[in-house]
Amino acid sequence: PALRAALPRWHVILREQPWYELSEVVDTIMDLTPLGESIAVQRMFESHYTGSSFLLSTHRERAELYQAQFAARRLVVRIEPAQ
Repeated sequence: PALRAALPRWHVILREQPWYELSEVVDTIMDLTPLGESIAVQRMFESHYTGSSFLLSTHRERAELYQAQFAARRLVVRIEPAQ
């Protein structure tokens, strides 16, 4: 049987959330993604100090779902095609 072609990858990038408690951002990352606490804290601080942080890479439909789920929690992530 022929192998299915891999779907193109999309990055999910957390934007700085200046109006949120930092712990809320960490909790949301852990609730919505497979990332554990230490990585979630690292990503939160990176976005806090630099303006954005790479969360994960997945196929487009899943990236769009992450974007919608974060938006439902009033947090902003952007998605972009992986290079």
